[in-house]
Amino acid sequence: DLTTISLSTDCWHGGECGTPWRTHFVNGKMHFKSRHFMRLMIGCMTLPAVLGAQQKPRAILVSFDGFSEQRLREVTTPEDAPTLWNLFSAGACAEASRPSFPSVTPAGHAAIWTGAYGNVNGIAAQQDGVLPLATSSIMETTNGFSAKSLRAEPLWITAAANGLRVFAHNVTQAPGAPGYPSADGPSVDDSLARAKAAATLKDPRLAVVNGYNRAVELARIVTEKNAKPRPAKGWTNLPRRGAGSRSPLEISLSFGKDSLHVVFVGGNSYTRAIVSMTRDAARGVTANLAPTDSSSPRGRELARFFSKPLRIQLDDGATAYLYARLFEASRDLSKFMLFTSEARVIEANSPAVAVGYNDAVQGFLGNAADWNLIPGQFGPTIPDGGNGEAEWRYLETIELLTRQYIRGSSWGWGKYHPDLQIDYFPFPDESLHTWLGYADPSTPGVSETVRKRSKEFLAHSYSLMDIRLGQLEALAGNDPRTMLVVTGEHGMRPTWRAFKPNVVLRDAGLLAVDTAGVVDLARTVAAAPNSYWISVNRASRKGGIVPADSVEAVLSRVEHALTAARDADGKPIVIATFRSGAANDSLGIGGVAGGDLYFEVAPGIHVLSGRTGPMIAPEQPAGEHGYPSTSRDMQPALCAVAPWIRAHRFGMARAIDIAPTISEWLGIPAPANATGHYLLSVIR
Repeated sequence: DLTTISLSTDCWHGGECGTPWRTHFVNGKMHFKSRHFMRLMIGCMTLPAVLGAQQKPRAILVSFDGFSEQRLREVTTPEDAPTLWNLFSAGACAEASRPSFPSVTPAGHAAIWTGAYGNVNGIAAQQDGVLPLATSSIMETTNGFSAKSLRAEPLWITAAANGLRVFAHNVTQAPGAPGYPSADGPSVDDSLARAKAAATLKDPRLAVVNGYNRAVELARIVTEKNAKPRPAKGWTNLPRRGAGSRSPLEISLSFGKDSLHVVFVGGNSYTRAIVSMTRDAARGVTANLAPTDSSSPRGRELARFFSKPLRIQLDDGATAYLYARLFEASRDLSKFMLFTSEARVIEANSPAVAVGYNDAVQGFLGNAADWNLIPGQFGPTIPDGGNGEAEWRYLETIELLTRQYIRGSSWGWGKYHPDLQIDYFPFPDESLHTWLGYADPSTPGVSETVRKRSKEFLAHSYSLMDIRLGQLEALAGNDPRTMLVVTGEHGMRPTWRAFKPNVVLRDAGLLAVDTAGVVDLARTVAAAPNSYWISVNRASRKGGIVPADSVEAVLSRVEHALTAARDADGKPIVIATFRSGAANDSLGIGGVAGGDLYFEVAPGIHVLSGRTGPMIAPEQPAGEHGYPSTSRDMQPALCAVAPWIRAHRFGMARAIDIAPTISEWLGIPAPANATGHYLLSVIR
């Protein structure tokens, strides 16, 4: 009645399969009853047959910024994004995932990485309260993207500390150790946790890269309007001129603390732009004139009309890269349009990792050029009467970003053969910010033409995201041990009005500002330091005036003022309020770096932290997030795919459940501060 099987303990690395089985190993053999064997085999998804006796489970976790199933189905078809649509029919998918509250990028990702919401991990929004509390005012904030603000252990440190190989690709709150800032000042526990994390980051099995922390130069559009070409002087190694060729013309641009030089050359017209940090054409890169590319990106090279990368060595020894694209150039150069990409520095947990990434990928782009598109730098947009060329030019910059992200993910997977790869992609968030307000049928005053074209551009951006997911599926598919987990950190909703809660507080006598709009803390009992919460100006804070026994009364006044606010039609602006620290709170709001009172607004409203001007006013249609995590439109997708996972749907999940679930699969403990649940049993 007993079955004996010889297995290496490496096969069962731990977790649900490994932990109970270890006790059955005797002299290298595993002993158990047959019925127990069958139960465990089923419980472990029959992995031995699939994986082989000597193999460990692996995982890829990717967050697509702003990715929700709801928006995908509204703005695309299966033909636009077949891989994304297939994800929901072929994977194990939650109804949705409840993100952090506020539903913003740094807080949402910190919840995914640590398995805990902001009231535990310290990342409450883009801008969090400065710690220690006694030495900072309610209006002082710190960067929520920074590792220094993180108060909890992220998954990549947990996994590496437990002996796994890990590659974390452009994750938030990285690549340094969590700062573990304390509400009351430095503590021994915080120092020990920080030291442990710092030591783990030195492990050669761990590679963490992040290009978002340091930008040398942002993307820009250069035209005859902001840079007048002049005869080129002092250049060396210029292409030989033929008979009748035009004389080279040049422009110079500021670049960080240095200059960037561009020389235009060609035959009887200008068709090339050579971009260099010096006036040496041999040390530059060439952008050839090419028409705007509006073709499908499938089956062709991405960003095919951009220059090769220009490697830039900075004074401090860091490396950055830049790409150029010549969209337009008249024969005599009286009119031209040159795009230069942003240039960012890759930071890593070791110099060798940064060097390896730079040499292989040659340039990281954190964002595409939406801030160039929106003000019309690519040309007039569709809402401003354009013909769509501006939008197609912008979409080319998304192609460039997609290509570079694909290169980075492939490099990490091939270089480190990680047991766990944690990845990121900044779309569809950026394109939803740009077009959702115009594409959504609920937005008033948008013509059918603008709505249709905006939806077309959104669908095209999703097709690039689809290609990105296809790459990650291919990486995971190379090894049947790999579980691919696909999620996002928030959703998105259309907006066309802007609301300023600080103006409500000002008019209610709760907040005072000087003539420059600066909050006067000596006369303020409550204020919104950002767009997401209200903080009481407690006497225990720097500049605070509200005694502890008056906090409740102030919060009641704030709630009354906010819920009494009405728009021009007499409808409520604030439709719900939430107090942090409430009994049985499961939203994760508040915490030492968060606020006291959170709120939900009516549809179409974007919240701003300004203190002057009208309380509510029209604004350009857009897509926004940051709203309560209980709102369906703020809840992102969550799916898992692998050969051994059956396609099915399960109920609502939470962002904080993701790290524990991946840990369970990999056979390691959940991150040290995690409060989420294990979902492996419902996923399989």
